[in-house]
Amino acid sequence: MTGFTSAARGSVAVPASRSRVTDFTERKHLLVQDSGERTAGYRLVRSKGMPTLRTPSRGFSLLEALVVVAVIGILMAAAGPELYRLINKSRVMTAVDCSAILLRKARLRAVKYNVLGSVEMEVSGGQRKLTGNADRKLKSECTLPEQIQTWGVTGFDNLDRPEPAGMALFRGDGSAVEAGAFQFNDVRGNSLRVAIDPAATGRVQITKLEGATWHRADEGKRPWIWQ
Repeated sequence: MTGFTSAARGSVAVPASRSRVTDFTERKHLLVQDSGERTAGYRLVRSKGMPTLRTPSRGFSLLEALVVVAVIGILMAAAGPELYRLINKSRVMTAVDCSAILLRKARLRAVKYNVLGSVEMEVSGGQRKLTGNADRKLKSECTLPEQIQTWGVTGFDNLDRPEPAGMALFRGDGSAVEAGAFQFNDVRGNSLRVAIDPAATGRVQITKLEGATWHRADEGKRPWIWQ
């Protein structure tokens, strides 16, 4: 029969113009049909001449967003105090290490130039500093952070010297005029000091107060306990 394609026995003849789809550009959106029923939620999209299935995008619901915010809040509440403790420890130890380096540098300069090296605490421009000098010419300093709540000096009386009390002094042979220490107390109750002991060698060491005793970091196997 003219205008119809041949079909197998028992089937219905179909017009040749509807036997196949040859041009997807004329049909931008087609619904996928299966056994006469439409499949909801899918559409056929032309992509370089070939049809592809695309699922519809879906954003976060309000409940999902609230769950994520609650989880983040719980994690911050659990990790917040520990994070603050680590930040405080880092800044305090940076200041203490800087102070120890300042003392060692003053001692080395005293030996190198055969002059009197000194380190003292001072407040300048609202900032608390440790200032080091070698014969009052080679100056260096360390600024203490706000985490250092209080500070003080033990020893360094310099009773027989024109220099003021509280100043660490090194001779040209590397020895200290007197033993003593600069002590630092942070906002969380940790106490550390940078000490010169013994005076005969001018040895500089960092200790922390554990209970009623000052301990070095390398003393024993137990690390320092931080508040």
